[in-house]
Amino acid sequence: MVQPVFFDLIGKSPFDSLRHHMKLACRCAHLLTPLVDAVIQEDWAAAERTSADIHALESEADDFKRHIRLSLHKGLFLPVPRVEILELIKVQDRIPNILQDVAVLMIERNMSLPPDIHAPFRDLVSQALQTCEYAQDAIEELSVFFASGFSGNISDLLEKMLSKVAKMEHIADTCAVDVRGALFRLESTLPPVDVMFLYEAVTLVSRLADAAESISDRLLLMLAHE
Repeated sequence: MVQPVFFDLIGKSPFDSLRHHMKLACRCAHLLTPLVDAVIQEDWAAAERTSADIHALESEADDFKRHIRLSLHKGLFLPVPRVEILELIKVQDRIPNILQDVAVLMIERNMSLPPDIHAPFRDLVSQALQTCEYAQDAIEELSVFFASGFSGNISDLLEKMLSKVAKMEHIADTCAVDVRGALFRLESTLPPVDVMFLYEAVTLVSRLADAAESISDRLLLMLAHE
């Protein structure tokens, strides 16, 4: 259920609302670590609890996304095109959606992660989450940027942050290559169906970092309009 604070945020500024939605998205993303830890330990009760938390946050973020969209009526004056805000909230919402997909995949299949990929898979998770964190920092800076009346110094800082998001996403891609390489070496020892879904899990986690970079791309478009 949407909390009253949502309406307060929407009434103030679309950028405050974007910040709040991104916080929800990143809270959801950080549940990936305990989910993966539970799956590695085959603690399915803990995995189920974490999955339930992911679903709850995904639903909360989805509700908030809808209220942001409803609040951006065409008569509202905005410092950037309305479509840019709508596209940004759409990209932000990919983060909790991806987390939900990961949780469903791992829980429904009682996924077993081979010991040889534990370390590289955890590295991938960590890097994907860091990329999301940098994107969240950039969203925070965006709010300051517009509140400051488009200060040049803040604009430069924001552009540097966005460049860092891209670099972090590239590192996450490298981590994904490492996991796939480790998995490839194990293919002959694992059931083919398990291998297929393990690759899918790697792809989904990689998409978290991709979503974060997409957020930075949308922010750069916003800066271009200032």
